[in-house]
This record gives sequence, C-alpha cells and structure tokens, in this order.
Amino acid sequence: MHNAKVMTSNTEDSFISIKGFELERKDRCETSEKRGGGVVAYVSSSLKYKRRTDLEISSLESIWLQIHLKNSKSLLICFIYRPPDMPQSWIDEFEKEIEKANELELDRIIMGDVNIDFTGGCLNNKWENLLLTQSIVQLIDTRNRITSTSSTIIDHVYTIHPENIVETNVPKIALSDHYPVCITRKINQKDVPSLQHKQIRYRCFKNFNENKFLEDLNKTNFAQIEQISDTQSATDMWYKLFLSVINRHAPVKVKRIKHIRQPDWLTDEIKDAQKKRNYYQSKRDWGKFRYWRNKCTKLIEKFKQSFFKQAIENNKKPKEIWALLKDLKPKTQNEIPSTMNFDNKEYDNVQDIVNHFNTHFTTIGDKYVTNSTQYQTNNLNDYVQDKIPAGVRFTDLLN
Repeated sequence: MHNAKVMTSNTEDSFISIKGFELERKDRCETSEKRGGGVVAYVSSSLKYKRRTDLEISSLESIWLQIHLKNSKSLLICFIYRPPDMPQSWIDEFEKEIEKANELELDRIIMGDVNIDFTGGCLNNKWENLLLTQSIVQLIDTRNRITSTSSTIIDHVYTIHPENIVETNVPKIALSDHYPVCITRKINQKDVPSLQHKQIRYRCFKNFNENKFLEDLNKTNFAQIEQISDTQSATDMWYKLFLSVINRHAPVKVKRIKHIRQPDWLTDEIKDAQKKRNYYQSKRDWGKFRYWRNKCTKLIEKFKQSFFKQAIENNKKPKEIWALLKDLKPKTQNEIPSTMNFDNKEYDNVQDIVNHFNTHFTTIGDKYVTNSTQYQTNNLNDYVQDKIPAGVRFTDLLN
C-alpha cells in the first residue's frame, strides 16, 4: 500500500503501475473536495483477489480487498489512510466499514497510516475504545515515521487474529520519512508454527459494583467539557474522563487462551466442573480431583453427543453439516501404525496394513446394513426427497 500524495485524478494508471502487480486506487478527490493524494494498493499478479467496494465508504481513503488463498479461507485486507486534520467523526465512519466487514466472518487485516501515535500506547481514547470493542490488536511497536524532530509509530497493522501473524518487520529503508511496515501471515497452520501466544483483551467485570461505578461517575467533572470550544478536543476529554472511571471498576485485561472461539457444545455445567477439577488439583486433593476429572469427561461426552446429534438432524444444508463433522475430526494427523491386528493375525508390512484398512472401509457399509435390524432410512429418504424438484421422477434403467 502506498499513500500517493502527488496523485491526482489526471494521473494515468500507467504512470504509477508496477510490472507484475495489479493496481487498485482511490483518489482523494473521490473522498473530499481536496485535490491530490489518495491510496494505492499493489497486488501480486499471482494472487486471485476481488475489490470489495461494497465495504468502502466514499468519504474515507480506504481500499478493501478479498484475497482468495489456495487451500485456505479467504482473507480481507484493508488499506487505510487518515489525514492528520481529520475530526473524531472519521473514527465513527471507519467503524461502519469494520461492521460491514464483520458480516463476512473472514479474517481481517488493516494496514496503513492513521496518524495516531502508538509510542507508549494509543494516545487517542476514542480509537482505543474502538479497538477494544472490536477485539482488534495493533501489532507494530517499532518507530516508523522519523523526522529531524520526532520519531513516532503512526503506520500500523491491525488484526483480530494475531496468532495468524508469524512476524512483523519495519525495514530501515524508505524513500520518504516513513519506513515500510511488513508482516508475514501464515496460510496453513500446519505449515508455519505460530510465534505468538493466543491472547484476548477484555474488560473484567468480576469485581464490578454498579452503585460505586455510578457514584464515581457522578463525581467526575464532566462540566469542564463545556469550556472547550473545539469539538474534537471536547470529545477526547469526554473519552478520557469516562475511561478513567470505567478502567478503575472494569479494567482491561489480557488473557492467554487455548482457543479464540469456544466450541458450541461447551456449557456452563462443564465450565463449573472444570473449575472444580482445577481447584482440587491445585490443592493436591487427588481424591476429589479424580472425581471431578471423570465428571468433566462424562459431561463433555454427554453434551457433545447431544449437540452434534441435534445439529445434524435439524440441519438440511450439506455445507453446514460437513462443517459440523469436521469439528469431530482429530486435530492431529495420525500416521500409519507400525503393526496392526486383523482377524487375530498381526501384520507389520505397510502395504498389508493399508490393504486391510481398504478392505475394512469398503465393506463395512454392507456388513452394517446386513447385520443391523435397527437401521432406518427415513431421515435419508426425507432428505433426498426434499432436494428433488417437484414433478421430477426417477425410473430404473434396464440393460
């Protein structure tokens, strides 16, 4: 991405194009009455992508691209530039773009110069609140705009899945006073190990007391905002005062987690049992620990079975059914065992093991139908009939 300050509506694509890359642009004259400037994005010609103008608001210098990745889910990348003289309302407009992108349920990466310094933390309270609300993490911690009088962090990379970012880099090479900001994102989790722990940021309401919160809020001197004539400064002051109160009663915390998204079958009953299991383990009360460990195992099996049974029976969309079945697949890739017992005879030759596996899985269906008296095809017949258009009939074909 490049912020093309010298670009105008009269600038031909051929003048700013790069061989081997596709060009996407959004001129500043499209977003405001000002002339010159805009945003340019270059995409390698080897990548398949789609410009998502439906996510872009005309008044913002932003470009949204959906990158189609091989053997992986698509990825949304937003290139954004926020001029330094933009009011706080710019953040509200950009939040609308984020909300639109959220509906696609794809991983999102936002890159660009937002002219908000992150040296020592975010200095814009409203922007910080937006990041917290949307669970967005800013990854760049290296100063990337260097002048004779200052060095700041205003070129950023944002993501909702930091565990997918393998590394970030700010090379000390530039044609202007901005260093480039680079990231490496993994495509397949099995191919590239993550160098970062999975973390979430959240407000902790464990010790939240509503009455004390309202009491402190009433004591806060919001009246001083009325003395500020500049709208942007007044908004900043309001956020600063409000956040100073909410941060005392519901502080922002960072927590390491195993999974960003918890499984749908995980219930409060399972969570309570897990807490008790962990508590008695920490107390070294092995008798009660074993009881609650076994209790957890039984509850997980019970609710898992119930959830997947109902989900598959009540769902008629093949894509969603296969997504459910995928969750049942082991996360680790199993290797062929060194030995295997078939019909009370042990085999250690890989070819023999593979052949016996093949024979087993190609005949198990017929064996099951033949030996089972409880096999019912009602659900299958109903599912098939529901997919056949009205007026369509099938007849046997005779040789």
